[in-house]
Parts: sequence; C-alpha cells; structure tokens
Amino acid sequence: MPHGYSHSATYLVYKSGVLPKFLGALLILDGFAVLLWFLQGTLLPDYPAISYPGLALSFIAEVGLGLWLLVRGIKNPADVSGQGIEERAGLAKSLPR
Repeated sequence: MPHGYSHSATYLVYKSGVLPKFLGALLILDGFAVLLWFLQGTLLPDYPAISYPGLALSFIAEVGLGLWLLVRGIKNPADVSGQGIEERAGLAKSLPR
C-alpha cells in the first residue's frame, strides 16, 4: 500500500469495482505488510528477515497497481453505460457529427 493510503481507502478500492478485486485485496494485505515492517523495525531491529515477505508483497501490490493503471486504466461507469462525455455535459446536440 502506498504510504499515503489508509486501510479504508484500500477497502474502497476493493469494494468499488473501479479496479479489479485482486488489486484491492493485494493493497489491503500490503497495508498489513507495511504495519509489520514498521513494527519489526521498531520492536525487533536485529531481525530484519521478519519483514522480507511483507516487502515482497508490497512490491507486487504497488507495481501491480501501477502497471494496471498504466495498461488498462480505470473503468468509467459512464463509458460502460454507453453515454459519452458529450451527453453528460449536454453538448451532444450542439456538436456536429
């Protein structure tokens, strides 16, 4: 989970349907991995191997999100319904086709 996001934001990514659910689930797990990384660094600084699986999960989640947005983008509910931006803005009749 990128450090600026909270667990509630990643839950909204999971529930919204704008992005795939597997990315939302990965981002939620990533939040717990960042928490584990922080607690390990604070409470057990002599055992860095504890946080290695979490760092790998964080890498997969964040790179996966970035690649998904770069390649596929997000779903726009208005585009799915067939209504374009002109119709939403009320400009459909004023624009020549």
